[in-house]
Amino acid sequence: MPLTRSFPEAPLFGKCRGWIIDTIERAGFEVDMGGRLPMVFAGAGLPAPRMNSAGLAGSGPDSPIYDYIAGTLRSLLPMAEAVGTATAAEVEVDTLAERLRNEAVEQQTCIMLPPFVGAWVNTPG
Repeated sequence: MPLTRSFPEAPLFGKCRGWIIDTIERAGFEVDMGGRLPMVFAGAGLPAPRMNSAGLAGSGPDSPIYDYIAGTLRSLLPMAEAVGTATAAEVEVDTLAERLRNEAVEQQTCIMLPPFVGAWVNTPG
């Protein structure tokens, strides 16, 4: 999550990023698990993993990113309200994807979602 960004910085996207990260943190979960995977593997007594990383980026009116962000916040909204990150009235999730799209198109913004990180080891046996 810390690598999620937009360029140029878009205010509504920045709010969404903050709501998502704050909700996950306040709920007691790790926001940078991909970066922690080598430590997790070591803690489990495994050798250093091989890793890869890939993420979705997009811009323009047809990008699926706006729906993805709105869907993520829709699923997190009950927890966001429970931990005091955001209210349904602030998020306005039913119009969020369209507002994100309008902002990105108007500002010619590129949104880069967090990379998905894969890690694995080959063990004998």
